[in-house]
Amino acid sequence: MRMRDLRVEHLEGVIRDCTAGESTKARIKSMFNMMYAYCMKHEIVDKNYAALFSVAAAKAQIERTEFTWTEIEKLWDNIDMPYVDTVLFAIYSGCHPSEVFGLEVDNVYIAEGYVVGGIKTEAGIERVIPLHPDIIELFTIQYNTAVSNGWKYVFMNNEYNKGTYTHMTYDAYKGKFSRLMSSLGMKHFPADARHTFITCAKERNMNEYLLKLIVGHAIEDVTEKTYTHRKIQQFLRRQRHWISNQQMFFVFYFLFHTTKKSAAIP
Repeated sequence: MRMRDLRVEHLEGVIRDCTAGESTKARIKSMFNMMYAYCMKHEIVDKNYAALFSVAAAKAQIERTEFTWTEIEKLWDNIDMPYVDTVLFAIYSGCHPSEVFGLEVDNVYIAEGYVVGGIKTEAGIERVIPLHPDIIELFTIQYNTAVSNGWKYVFMNNEYNKGTYTHMTYDAYKGKFSRLMSSLGMKHFPADARHTFITCAKERNMNEYLLKLIVGHAIEDVTEKTYTHRKIQQFLRRQRHWISNQQMFFVFYFLFHTTKKSAAIP
């Protein structure tokens, strides 16, 4: 197809069908702009169609599907498979995949029952993320491994062929996650783990402001934002109460309505 025949839908289609990561897609978009700049300079075209869309707009809509209780149980039954512990941590914490691999050893407070992490938005950065009781033992094993090896991050990329551990990128994890799901006979995207946490919380009528605070969503109500953050500060001071006994009971026990070896499908 000639340059002058290209339109927005063609350019968006290239981005949408690209299986590479977001940074690569952004570079493709940048290349389109440079191509149009050259062509306009030499009067090949008279309009820059690359300037009429964004990478975000070109994204295909992904339908999120939460993990079922049967699938969560299957993950626990296959805990020795590489990266199953990573998936379970994301399910029980509500973290983005990138947040999981951005979790630093220095921001872990196992005795107090929480970690501090988060990325992307002002509301998401350096937030308190409670550790569900079912995940603490598994998480502690990974944490101790990281400490003993002098890693900066709790979860790392195990390069089996090279015998080394490196910082995990989202693109690298996406491939490993896909292979894991295929091995277990499941069909999910990495972000489905976070979606599972949020769906469980909403189905069990968790306080919406508390949920937003845990998963890093912005709280628009200024009064409620201040009040909820004050509750978090109280939690940090007491080290044993999360908002109230009722909310703590919910967060730690009703969120998944099960223990790791006795899953009950609602």
